[in-house]
Amino acid sequence: MKKNKFLIIIYLLIFSGPLIKSQEYKFKHLGVNQGLNHSFIYTLDQDKNGLLLVGTGEGVGVYDGKSFQMFNSRNRLAENFVSSSYTDSKGIIWFGHKKGGSSIYKDKAFDVVHTGDGINSIVNDISEDSKGRIWFATQNRGLYFVNSSGEFQFFLESFPTYLLETIFFYNDFLFIGSDKGLQVYKYFEDENTLSKVQDVKELSNFSIVDIVLLKTEILISSNDGKLFKLFDSNGVFVSEEFDVKNLPNDIVVR
Repeated sequence: MKKNKFLIIIYLLIFSGPLIKSQEYKFKHLGVNQGLNHSFIYTLDQDKNGLLLVGTGEGVGVYDGKSFQMFNSRNRLAENFVSSSYTDSKGIIWFGHKKGGSSIYKDKAFDVVHTGDGINSIVNDISEDSKGRIWFATQNRGLYFVNSSGEFQFFLESFPTYLLETIFFYNDFLFIGSDKGLQVYKYFEDENTLSKVQDVKELSNFSIVDIVLLKTEILISSNDGKLFKLFDSNGVFVSEEFDVKNLPNDIVVR
């Protein structure tokens, strides 16, 4: 799960407001009393067995419905600080870390993917392309990916003036959200190159922190709480602000 997922909440509130208001929800607090050793939560995922994986500043807590079991670098995590996570098309869960490292959770076990050596920049987001390659976006050291054979490719000097926040694949286009808006790239495997297709000009003055596909729409959020739709107009990606005026009056989005 990305560090910023309020897009989904907004979308549900817009289209399901009356339904949400008519239901009651009970919440259960999970924390230190259940074995979680850190109060700051950065990621949430659920594995194929229904276990809840909670990424914290001190490792990953695995919750079985009763209590947490904590895992950290002594249990084959690349680092203790978990900054991002992603569940791929095979149900495997990947974790990004504060210093650029990455880890994997598969068959109820953790393992190191990359130690972060030579990167030293927080992994803000993770995504998967159509060939099953897992991409990691670091804040100020670019991108790297690992393929199904465990081979790495690095693009650490490709974005020297950008702070990368989020990445997203759609129809083999790589969308990169940064402090300078939204950029569109394509990866050419034969040449092992990333080529910029365009900047989405409507978003050039925004810092883009999240991109999601909901049904048939690509929704984008900025760090100031604005929501946008992205669409293809004659081969060029354009964006327009998403109207959220139908949100219930008692909902506040920060």
